Amino acid sequence: AAPVGATGGDEEGGFSEDWYESRGYEPTRRPNRGGNASDASMNSEDARSAAQALANGRVSPGGNQQQQPQAQAQQQEEEEDEEERGVKLGLGDFIFYSVLVGKASSNGDWNTTLACFVAILIGLCLTLLLLAIFKKALPALPISITFGLIFNFATSNLVTPFTDALSSQQVYV
Repeated sequence: AAPVGATGGDEEGGFSEDWYESRGYEPTRRPNRGGNASDASMNSEDARSAAQALANGRVSPGGNQQQQPQAQAQQQEEEEDEEERGVKLGLGDFIFYSVLVGKASSNGDWNTTLACFVAILIGLCLTLLLLAIFKKALPALPISITFGLIFNFATSNLVTPFTDALSSQQVYV
């Protein structure tokens, strides 16, 4: 004799209908599609699409299709568009900007440091202006770094010696 709870032909997963009834459960059976056991289960593509639909909120956990309101779907698309349209500046850009300002400050001259800082800001503004005109992705580093280097060398090699000469002769502008 087979032990109680053994898997038989009419039993589901080793539990008989008597067991379900004694505990107040309704036995649920998979629909038999007339094939072997692998035909009764979902294939991997169906399972993936069902999981994706459940994650997106289009299907309730019970499997019933839910209609998303048109306004909610439209709002979700607008939020995705806003994320794509936003201006994004990478961390590497800020590292290069700070290295340039740090190098300018190593001269010990506040004029060079401030000129380099202002040049980077001007370069960023010019990059944003070009971004608005061309409406495509532009690199943030080249214009700002170019302006920063030009202002750094111009200030340290031209402006600072000129102001030092004026200061030594006590000429104030």
